[in-house]
Amino acid sequence: MDYTLVAVTPRGAQGEALSSFGRLILSEAQGKAVIGEFVHIIQHPRGEPKQIALRDNQIVDVLERFVHYESDTREGSSGSPVFNDQWEVVALHHSAVPKTDTEGRPLSVDGTVWRPEMGEQQLAWRANEGVRISRVLRSLHEASLTGEAAELRDEVFTTGLDPSPAKNTPPMPSFTGRPILASADGSQAGAQSHAAAGSAQLVLPLRITLDFDTSSLPPAALSAPLPALAPTPRPPSAGRPDLVTAVGKDIDAALVDHRFARERPYYDRSADAAARAAYYANVRTDDGDALRRALTTLLAETHAPKPRYKPMRLVYPWVDLHKDGRLRSIYSGQEFSAEELIRADAAVEEARLAREHELLLRERTAGPAEFEAEFRALEASLPFNCEHVVPQSWFHEKEPMRGDLHHLFTCESGCNSYRNNFPYFDFTDFEETVRDACGKRESVGFEPEKCRGVVARATLYFLLRYPGQIGDVAQEFPEDRLPVLLRWHEGEAVTEYELHRNAAISEIQGNRNPLIDHPEWARAIDFSGVWP
Repeated sequence: MDYTLVAVTPRGAQGEALSSFGRLILSEAQGKAVIGEFVHIIQHPRGEPKQIALRDNQIVDVLERFVHYESDTREGSSGSPVFNDQWEVVALHHSAVPKTDTEGRPLSVDGTVWRPEMGEQQLAWRANEGVRISRVLRSLHEASLTGEAAELRDEVFTTGLDPSPAKNTPPMPSFTGRPILASADGSQAGAQSHAAAGSAQLVLPLRITLDFDTSSLPPAALSAPLPALAPTPRPPSAGRPDLVTAVGKDIDAALVDHRFARERPYYDRSADAAARAAYYANVRTDDGDALRRALTTLLAETHAPKPRYKPMRLVYPWVDLHKDGRLRSIYSGQEFSAEELIRADAAVEEARLAREHELLLRERTAGPAEFEAEFRALEASLPFNCEHVVPQSWFHEKEPMRGDLHHLFTCESGCNSYRNNFPYFDFTDFEETVRDACGKRESVGFEPEKCRGVVARATLYFLLRYPGQIGDVAQEFPEDRLPVLLRWHEGEAVTEYELHRNAAISEIQGNRNPLIDHPEWARAIDFSGVWP
């Protein structure tokens, strides 16, 4: 049956009431899954943030113990709840079901009988399979249990009776045989239960993020003037007004920087040519290894100051602007104004500061490992609209790598999460990829939809500036992917946008990207010494 039942205490490790997370109702009643109707799955594919498969997920078969449906899932989604259109749980997602011939033998994608040596990628899949929730509850109802386990199980199927609390302990939330259905306004109403076996209530936290397509909005709505750049009044934050004040100062400073940026020349070609010639005056190119070493030394020695990671202050107001004064996502090409991303990241920063403050207050009661894990989870849950083309996890979020402007680019948080920390990969003639407006992604890597040459040059810069920092584990950028970067670099010429970025970053942090200044050096540099 592929399920596990656990009992939990009323409160979590920090004293929070687990009942506050809400619950899903599990009913032993049959008839919730009907062939031809649709199901929906809330899942964590590959352990990633929560995703929902909605509609176009028809039920194709209802068996004695299983339901088969055409939902879109990935590995790691087993155990996810499968819902019908009334949002009743009908199954626990279980596995995929291959196509078979008349003798029950699995078929390959070319229609022949599949053999194990072909690998699972050659299996022809018919549908996905879930264990019927009524069968899970029946199994639980019939299980041979004794002692405390039997008492806890009986509570699940006891109608109208609350479990007796142990002495000096708070009462556990009761499980009743009468399902409790929550309405849209949060109120509760009774619903008829299955008379023989009742229902069980399990806790499942759920947070849903919705992205809205603005392409259908009238032009007037899209071209509405932005608010004035004057400082915006902000309501005080309960208990932490200093956090709001600090973020507010950053907003005002960033908007002032952006106002001045719009009044200066976007790119001065002659001045930059002189700066480029002076920067590389002592670099010799006759030996690939010597060239790499010389560039690494030059990039490190001239990297001063070393700005810390704060994209709203440096990336959005000037560095990452395009000539039209707009920002564009490095992966999808989606356009933004500098002000909207400055304000969006400011809201994220304020939330992060408040949460960090809470974590620090709890540090006495949490061990170092728990504190670090919570902090990393906080970082992942509140991302800025900025992408590190070399993922932060590869260099453990350390400075100066984290704040190095040469590999920071505008990127909406959705694409940021979609790329995750997958290394770059070229999916030429590879059909079985997951496609998105951000690019293509599979377990082997990620290929951006836009700006492959730009991200290649930024990554090559990182390899030169920080040799030995990445590639020491399998999930990071391996040496055999270097040809991918070189192909992307040579396939897309350096643009004025990159020249502007390079010059702007040089003014701020002192060093330059050699692959932008001298694209021809890419094949001359011996990169073999940059990996651990």
